[in-house]
Amino acid sequence: MPYSSSSRPECRTSVASFKPESIEDLSALNALYRPGPIDGGMVDDFILRHHGKKSVRYIVPEMKDILDSTQGVIVYQEQAMQLAQKLAGYTMAEADSLRKAMGKKNREEMAQQEQKFILGAVARGIKRDKAQQIFSLMAQFADMGFPKAHSVAYAYLAFQLAISRPITASTSTPRSSQMKSTTQPRSSAIQKKMRAQGIVLLRPMSTKAKSASRH
Repeated sequence: MPYSSSSRPECRTSVASFKPESIEDLSALNALYRPGPIDGGMVDDFILRHHGKKSVRYIVPEMKDILDSTQGVIVYQEQAMQLAQKLAGYTMAEADSLRKAMGKKNREEMAQQEQKFILGAVARGIKRDKAQQIFSLMAQFADMGFPKAHSVAYAYLAFQLAISRPITASTSTPRSSQMKSTTQPRSSAIQKKMRAQGIVLLRPMSTKAKSASRH
């Protein structure tokens, strides 16, 4: 997961505010929870739109079918590709080339893609200024876009871990506190949490451990 919801308090706060109801919800939030979207306020906007506290607006109505499930926000790379296909007549191969160009941030190639997109969109009845807005929006978010397949997989894994953690706390939490990479403050926090859950953490008993290892 790009930013683990289990280890970052601010991410847990966002999940609690969002109140996800499906893997699709978790996937979208997971894809957005990265430096670019966070710094741009996209996560907060996404949550507000999800709860109907902020309206969702589309530059052209044709965008709704593609962005409806993500509150009008371009979250996934696949969405940018679908917009290019639907609005500007790109083939699947051409849309993939656009995705690669956005990822590379090659100015010369992006200028060519912009011209191609605008001409294709205008040919399909979209006004030039709106086509320009759409391409700018795609360029802004697509280079930060996350592959949906990856995001769904991470979201499902996070969901499974969230369910299993309370059940396996008596075994998984002690292991976490004993990891070599765990810092002292982190270890202390884990131990404090264990005591609050009524889990007894015994001190290391090297003599017994050596004795047991001989049998």
